[in-house]
Amino acid sequence: MKKISTAILLTAIFLAGCVVPGQETPVKPATSPKIANNDFFPLGWFTSLSKDEIGGLKDVGANFAITYVLSGRLKKELLSDVLDEAERKNIKVLLDVTSDWKWFDDDMPIPNDPIGNWNWSLDHAYSKRASHHGGWNDELNTHGFIMPEAGYPAMNVQDHDMIEQWVYIPSKNDVKELMIEFYASKGGPSFSWNHRVYWGEDLIKRGNTKEKETINPFRAGDLPKERDKWIKLTFRANDINLDATLVRGVNFINYGSQVYWDLMTRRTGKERIQERVNYLKGKKALFGWYLCDEPELRNIDPPRLKEIYDQIKEVDQEHIVTPVFQDWKVMEQYKDSCDIFFLDCYPVTVKSRSMDWMTQWVVEGARVAAKYKKPFVFVPQGFGDAPEYPLWTMPTKHELRWMTWTPIILGARGICYWAYYKASKEVIEESGKLFKEVGQYKDFLTKGTPVTGLSSSITSDSDFDGNPDLMYSAYDLAGKRLLMVSNGTSRAFNKVRLVGPGYEKDFDLEPYGVKIIMENLEDNR
Repeated sequence: MKKISTAILLTAIFLAGCVVPGQETPVKPATSPKIANNDFFPLGWFTSLSKDEIGGLKDVGANFAITYVLSGRLKKELLSDVLDEAERKNIKVLLDVTSDWKWFDDDMPIPNDPIGNWNWSLDHAYSKRASHHGGWNDELNTHGFIMPEAGYPAMNVQDHDMIEQWVYIPSKNDVKELMIEFYASKGGPSFSWNHRVYWGEDLIKRGNTKEKETINPFRAGDLPKERDKWIKLTFRANDINLDATLVRGVNFINYGSQVYWDLMTRRTGKERIQERVNYLKGKKALFGWYLCDEPELRNIDPPRLKEIYDQIKEVDQEHIVTPVFQDWKVMEQYKDSCDIFFLDCYPVTVKSRSMDWMTQWVVEGARVAAKYKKPFVFVPQGFGDAPEYPLWTMPTKHELRWMTWTPIILGARGICYWAYYKASKEVIEESGKLFKEVGQYKDFLTKGTPVTGLSSSITSDSDFDGNPDLMYSAYDLAGKRLLMVSNGTSRAFNKVRLVGPGYEKDFDLEPYGVKIIMENLEDNR
């Protein structure tokens, strides 16, 4: 048996029991040899891991941060400095260490300057709806693009990264060579196409005599023999001098009849992952390793995520490892790749401010976590009204409070808003008030005894999603009771009554309202 470290025992979160209305018994607490019942209750934000943002978290009373995927591209020495700052501010950090990322899919980066004859095809697709191809020339076919400096997103590539490209070769076509070339820079304004990889015969002649340090294309292997199916082409970035570069353009080239190209993905190499983990694992502010944001949307399947999880655990058994999920329905598929289940949900959109569907998201996520005896932390919406996120609008203070307390009532044992660098000043300030409010009840949430046998006068399920309109839970500790109630609808409830063994309470609830009541148990006897 491996030794369980003090770090895990101090930083892992205990998922205490919570009463889900309509159930006779509360959700069972999550227990595990690696999880201890302790008093750490994460309250924080996603950040870009800058010292200024760490300081901002401290100013609003946060104790926790999750770094977003792009910080995995920073030099480990810079991450070390920020973790030192987090230690000074008493902030625990879930640090992203990998950067698997799909570059583009069904849409070219915008804006761009097309090269050749770019066509989308709905006849064949590996990912989503469409693949792309060039013209129908029987010899050389080229299509691609170059992005201007303002183009988004460019692709950052680091040492030891792997590049994966999916291609489909029809059986009727006579293809002799495939090539990909990248328009990249190793720093500064100078970009070139001197980053080429090919498969098959050496028939495609590229390069410019005016280019300095022209590099011969790297032959990654034979042309794939499979036909009429999607094949994954893989190569090391270092093999074509693409490591430590910023990529702003790409050309897809084939010699002979046409082929179909689809998803391109950058994978973080094992060497880079383990080098970073070994360098940073001794930092006191380190809560654990953040695998990925929403792997189900980023072409990171369960086997790949488990591969990264195992690579980290090979060199660090002292810290938790976990991703954040967008959909509770996939959590079970990834159960072997996470020590804690994190789940996000963003219900406040420009078209609708109805938040009641979030209830099912949280209930089902908590049930999956309890089934596998793992803690559950919720990621509420803290952003909106940003050009790159046109579908969402900034939540109000009232909505933010509901999105914070409702998951806690339903079993979440931590809150981490997305995202600090996209939130308004007003929302960030309001999060500080909520951190203070939740924090004063931390002992009840982490050490209290769940109260069973409660029932409510409101038993309706107005949207027929299997979750009642009224949600509540209670905890007893040291002769006091913490009662938490949430209205999951857009209508008000008058004269709500909660009753239980030796307990009775009446109150009103506004639409999407939350009621937090603390009282002495003797007052209800």
